[in-house]
Amino acid sequence: MNKHISILVAFVLGLSCTGKQKQASPEVDQQEMKLVVSDNVGSIPRVESDYTEIDATDMKALSYPDFITEFVDSAYFVQLSSDELIGNITKLQIFEDRIYVLDRFSAKKVFIFDMQGKLLKVIDDQGGGPKEYIHLGDMHINEDTRELIIADVTGKYVHYNLNGEWLRSTPAIPNNFYAPFGQDSVFNFIGYGQANDSIIGDYSLVLSKGAEVLKRDFPLYPIQRHAALHDPFVKTGLGELLYIPSSCDTVYQLNRDLTYRAKYFVKQENSVWKHRDEELSDQERTDLIFKGCTGLGNAIFENEKFFVFTMTVRHKNMQLVRACFYNKEKKKTFYFDITKPYDTSMLLEKSVFPIGNPICLYGDYFVTSFIPVPIKENVHLLNKEYLKIMNAGTDDTNPALVFYKLNPAYE
Repeated sequence: MNKHISILVAFVLGLSCTGKQKQASPEVDQQEMKLVVSDNVGSIPRVESDYTEIDATDMKALSYPDFITEFVDSAYFVQLSSDELIGNITKLQIFEDRIYVLDRFSAKKVFIFDMQGKLLKVIDDQGGGPKEYIHLGDMHINEDTRELIIADVTGKYVHYNLNGEWLRSTPAIPNNFYAPFGQDSVFNFIGYGQANDSIIGDYSLVLSKGAEVLKRDFPLYPIQRHAALHDPFVKTGLGELLYIPSSCDTVYQLNRDLTYRAKYFVKQENSVWKHRDEELSDQERTDLIFKGCTGLGNAIFENEKFFVFTMTVRHKNMQLVRACFYNKEKKKTFYFDITKPYDTSMLLEKSVFPIGNPICLYGDYFVTSFIPVPIKENVHLLNKEYLKIMNAGTDDTNPALVFYKLNPAYE
């Protein structure tokens, strides 16, 4: 027998819909939603196994010339069509021959492009109808069902085919971030206080099927209760699903048999995670960085040769989010040090192009974005394709993408 438990929907976005709303879908109650919780709901078993320790206290800093002349093997660019404007790229995923861009806060749409940047489809279904989302949340490609799934944070999934055509809407646990798991199960990230419920409320990871709670795990530590919400799920280039709890220094793998294991541990001299039993405000957590602590970020990427993670560190009077590249075969870690000075004459033999922290993985290529803005100085140093894209930029030009592949032989 199942029991029904009510949970209140907490709108973390702090946004309100404008304009006339259509009648809400009967699938979702905008104020309160009934969840079905199985009697045998339990924890997700942890499998004890070997994990990789990455020593973040022993990394090689690369200047910009070193990075693009030695560490980057090749790169190419894709200008996204400006037929409809993207405000900000909240999330970018590439599957087969399609680029999917989520703009959660500005345009509140999902854009679908081909690999040449041609706009194929815009999903703009905000509203209260059965085929619409009220508050646009997360976006994922379910590779098992070959569907694009958009989460409405009020408690609904809107399913589309890979071309962006509506298929169906299904009930869900109200969440901010999620990850499809198999044919019909979903891992949900639940923020502190989002679920006013004794079973879910103290756990950050919930496995569900529709609106039924199957399992939950990862009890919230005091330091996580008031942390800014982030997407803790990563689908790697190896087909694995990783989970990165907030402020934690361990990356976990969620397995197909509904178990999990520690996969990577990032060793830091003074990790924020050492303060996990302290209930800190977001500002107090930031203060830890300025006192010399470092924190593992949620931007994680992995393919056969590299594991890439981000760290928040202090530089003078500001915070930096630093991308770190761990070579799995050589067991060495490199990072691009934007503060390291260099001689511009070193760039004369190699065309310059932007290298930012990755936002997506595409096979062997890491993907980042930039805003095209005309350039007048040092144009002789620039990659010709990059210069062409930049000089074509206007106030109404969408971001462009850089695809870059790293050299695994670099030491």
